[in-house]
Amino acid sequence: MLPPLPRPPSGALIRASVLELLVLAGHTLLYPTGLTQERRTVPGPPGPP
Repeated sequence: MLPPLPRPPSGALIRASVLELLVLAGHTLLYPTGLTQERRTVPGPPGPP
């Protein structure tokens, strides 16, 4: 006798997984290519004395 098949994933799980993959793909494409630099706080030059 075969074991019962697992339930298919819910729609919310599929939507969340697709969103995660889109975010990962966006970061993979933008940051390593240098098209968009990551935001970092850099102190500005000192003001006049």
